[in-house]
Amino acid sequence: MYRILYFLIFVFAFWFIHALSRILNHTYLWQLKEYRLDRIRVFLREKKILSLKIYPTIIAFLLGLSGFVLTKYMHVRWLYIALVLGFGYFVYSSLGTLTKLISRKLTFPKKSLRNLLIVGSVLVMSLVPLASSYMFYRSIYIEIDGRHDNIDPQIVTSIDEFFPQKMGDTDYYAVPLETGTIVLYFLLLFAFDLILPILVALFVFLTAILSAVTRKKKLEGLGKKSPKSKI
Repeated sequence: MYRILYFLIFVFAFWFIHALSRILNHTYLWQLKEYRLDRIRVFLREKKILSLKIYPTIIAFLLGLSGFVLTKYMHVRWLYIALVLGFGYFVYSSLGTLTKLISRKLTFPKKSLRNLLIVGSVLVMSLVPLASSYMFYRSIYIEIDGRHDNIDPQIVTSIDEFFPQKMGDTDYYAVPLETGTIVLYFLLLFAFDLILPILVALFVFLTAILSAVTRKKKLEGLGKKSPKSKI
């Protein structure tokens, strides 16, 4: 059962590095615009949206859309091609991120509690695809393994035959459990890759409350330290 977990972690490592780069870039943009939505709107109205490096978002949208459409027909070979292309994209992007990190060209927001909360919160959210896919696999695997019949879960979950087989003369196809889990996993990765900018914006607004409270305390502290004027 753990072999699927090792595979999910292997893919997640590349996606995580890719996602980290995007999270840092978008957090830096919000910091540059002083976390103000009106300045972000002005930035977008000035047709500078291409400087946001939205190409990863476009690729994630196209991969996610194609994967979602083809999921209904999991026996179609194009579905596996979409998954391979997605994995290749994550590998290429993560290697580019590591290259920028080594050459010190990777964009980082300034060190602050607010930025730490934004980046950390989104990174925690990025664990959802890994955790949910493994729990999906584990729940079905245990259910099959607990049956008292001649079903061997190792055969049922085998992926030795790469493509699923059609069940007789019906329109249904027998899809190995590992195959279904991998498809679900990549769809979740594509979806999260697509909404990463939205998640960053969400936590920017959530941390605005903390920022307002901290600023208020600083002003109160400065008011207490300032000497009182004499009449």
